Formats: sequence, structure tokens, C-alpha cells
Amino acid sequence: MNLILLHTEADGTFSKLSLETLAATIALGAPFSVGIVGENTASAADNIATCGAAQFLTITGPEFGQGSLPGAGRHRPI
Repeated sequence: MNLILLHTEADGTFSKLSLETLAATIALGAPFSVGIVGENTASAADNIATCGAAQFLTITGPEFGQGSLPGAGRHRPI
């Protein structure tokens, strides 16, 4: 089974890239689970509840919000 991990935006929604990643996972046709990480994951999970995932796993809390992790927002090009 595949696992897709998605991080919510500050407003509790998914970015366009996250939704495109989910769509690509669905298109593979293999069973998958969705892991959702963010400060507030409930509304995001509700919005994709019918996507066909075998299960949903969430990690929720203020420490998982946008910019809350050390180094967040300081991406350097490779």
C-alpha cells in the first residue's frame, strides 16, 4: 500500500500542489493511505474524505503549523 503525506496550509486547506499529488496518486489505481500534517487537519480531511483512501492518518497541533519547524521557510536551492 502507498502512503501519501500532505501538509495543510495556514488556513487548514491543501495547496494546489498537494491536490495535484493526491490526484496523481488516485490515478495510479493502487491502494493508498493519506497522512495529513498541520495545525488544523479536520477540515482538510473532510474535503478529501471521499478520495478513495484506505485510511487517513493525521498529525495535528500548533507545532505542525506553517513555519513552526526550525528552518521552515528558509529553503535553499540545490
